[in-house]
Amino acid sequence: MIRIVNIRLVVEKPSTHAKYYPQVIAATTQQSYPFSVSGASVDVVSNNSPASSGYASPINFDDIIRLQVSVKMDRTEKTVWQDIFHGRIENLSSEYGTGNQLRIYAVGHEAELRTDLIEETKEYTTSTDAKTLLSYFSKYFNRLTYSDSRASTGVVFPTFDTNADQMNLMDLISDMETNSGLKWIFEVVPTYDSSKNLSTRYVSWQPFVTAGSFTATPVNSYKVVEGTQRLIAADFDVDGEGVFTFHRVYGATPEGGTQYKGSAVDAALSSIYGRRSAVDTYPWIKSSDLCNSVAAGLLSAEKDPEISGQVLIIGTPQVKLGDYVYVKIPSEELNGASVVGYFYVKRIQHLIDRAKFHTLLDFGKVRPEAEDYIARVSATTKLCK
Repeated sequence: MIRIVNIRLVVEKPSTHAKYYPQVIAATTQQSYPFSVSGASVDVVSNNSPASSGYASPINFDDIIRLQVSVKMDRTEKTVWQDIFHGRIENLSSEYGTGNQLRIYAVGHEAELRTDLIEETKEYTTSTDAKTLLSYFSKYFNRLTYSDSRASTGVVFPTFDTNADQMNLMDLISDMETNSGLKWIFEVVPTYDSSKNLSTRYVSWQPFVTAGSFTATPVNSYKVVEGTQRLIAADFDVDGEGVFTFHRVYGATPEGGTQYKGSAVDAALSSIYGRRSAVDTYPWIKSSDLCNSVAAGLLSAEKDPEISGQVLIIGTPQVKLGDYVYVKIPSEELNGASVVGYFYVKRIQHLIDRAKFHTLLDFGKVRPEAEDYIARVSATTKLCK
């Protein structure tokens, strides 16, 4: 199968909307679930004159970037650009040496939530839907937009409290996903106007499985099946380290009172695996009811060993976090059975250079990598000036 892959990086100036298109020679993107800030690195070379759109010098911190690919089976096909990363430039550095490199690290638009501080003390003493919380606290969004049509109801907090200037909106988002039992997903969806300028960045809060039955809709635009040209390599395992049958959650300690606490237990699994306990403390929780709710949400994702794996496939720009993908790899066996079934996509990495375009997917539990242990992904964009 012959695939013609083109890569394009669009750098947009926030104030003037002037655009630059430095030539891409390599790129890496990463998105993960549960909520985390996505990142991208792109290597480009620019030998164009200062009067051209490929000139690198004007690129600055906070510039908007849009990484795109086009995949064709024949050169006569129309070029259709598909986005694989949206965001802004966060770090710049320059090295003197071969090519005189300019290095850029970009983060997704959801990075705004790291510095969006909730600046008030707010108490919800009765059951409140996560959509209500998101709608109310959206007034603290910086450059992001809330719309009722992009948020759904169905995840309920028994109580919820904030203390002024002690919680960022990314903490709220993480709590929402945890309280859903990791069955819902928060995303930032950028939109563009007719001139292809960045317009509105909407926040989205939706289930990727059906509430109650927790059934999912399979994605049919791509599958991972042994023997097809899509599959390059795969590695699966059974992870039992994170199996718990009891989870205790502690909250805040009211003045002159007893620390809030709650728990969740699975008696049936306890009789099989024994008492396997986990404990967490969340100072923002100010009721025992919410401790119970959070414990139940955590335990729902911890009760069974999880089959997880990494799969390398040909470049697939349409993949999304939360996709429910059919996987069939008879050559691999776990617990005496072949790897066959549906899995959720928990991490996406696109790997691009002049020789290839590959997509690396994590199914099930995301495997920690080096960049998970540092504050941000170490990523680089190189330009020859």
